[in-house]
Amino acid sequence: PPRSTLFPYTTLFRSTDDIDFTSFFSNERNKFITYIEEVSDEVKIDNLNIKITGAQVPWRDSQQAFDYATKRGVPPFILDSQHTFFIEEGYLLTTGSHIDKPKPLYIYKRLCTPVFTEFGKLICIECRDVTQKSPVKILYPRDSIKPLFDWYSLDLSDDVFLFEGLLKMNVARGDRYFTNSIACLGGGISDYQFTLLNKIPYLTIVPDKDTAGELMIKKI
Repeated sequence: PPRSTLFPYTTLFRSTDDIDFTSFFSNERNKFITYIEEVSDEVKIDNLNIKITGAQVPWRDSQQAFDYATKRGVPPFILDSQHTFFIEEGYLLTTGSHIDKPKPLYIYKRLCTPVFTEFGKLICIECRDVTQKSPVKILYPRDSIKPLFDWYSLDLSDDVFLFEGLLKMNVARGDRYFTNSIACLGGGISDYQFTLLNKIPYLTIVPDKDTAGELMIKKI
């Protein structure tokens, strides 16, 4: 630059005492990684398709499913509002550009709750065993994406309640106080779910009284 402007430039690059560049670039890197992860999941969602094979019936039409929901204390109107259905026997197959070899998932006597985006796209299904005999109580389609259930319907200006599981959230929603609530899907919290949680200004965690609940609190 011309001689008359040399001093300001020199001063600019020498004034480093009050700037923690390590912290600055670390924070910017984390922001960038979070952004990439969020965009990546959005791309996956756009290309995701879940095919259901097997007879689907309304959950009320299955006595076994109805008895299970009643026993667990889930209000019927909650399951109705979530378009819950029952599958006696069938398969779930997830396809998408990020899936090299799609593998069907066999399900038997499952109470199924579909998980949609705010645009009505199906991206996951929680399939809960109603026989209470299966070693795996809950199944999800392979390679599906697990957001926070009902994330898009939240009122972010009010307190939001985070439940560890969908069943406990549904039981709690029987009380209007817990209407503004969400639930994790499956064990642990994914990076995508963390991205969504970071957008909630007022969050109350309602964990289970077990090791998984303690781990969820520590992780958040």
